[in-house]
Amino acid sequence: MQTELFVNLTNDILFKHVFSHKQLIISLLTAFFHSIGMQKNISEVEVYKDYPMYGKKVLDKVFFGDIVVILDTGEIVSVEMYNQLYMKSTSYLSRLFGNQLKKGDTY
Repeated sequence: MQTELFVNLTNDILFKHVFSHKQLIISLLTAFFHSIGMQKNISEVEVYKDYPMYGKKVLDKVFFGDIVVILDTGEIVSVEMYNQLYMKSTSYLSRLFGNQLKKGDTY
């Protein structure tokens, strides 16, 4: 196909559009988990674009995940696109991990 405009997959809007499709994200996550040695049977997911991740405290900064996927097990997966690795990825991971714990849970 000949097109006038080339849009790289690292473009934020294109990335969110492509990877927010349920079947594609299920295939991607299944392949990813398999590649790291985790056998997960992902059959159903909830997919959100620009999903707000609120902190536990009133003054915590709100982070917006590019694509947040909630697995049928209740686990939360954040799929992010970066042109360069920023420190905010550590903040995103901390927020996601902390939000999955209930008060008194060990980690």
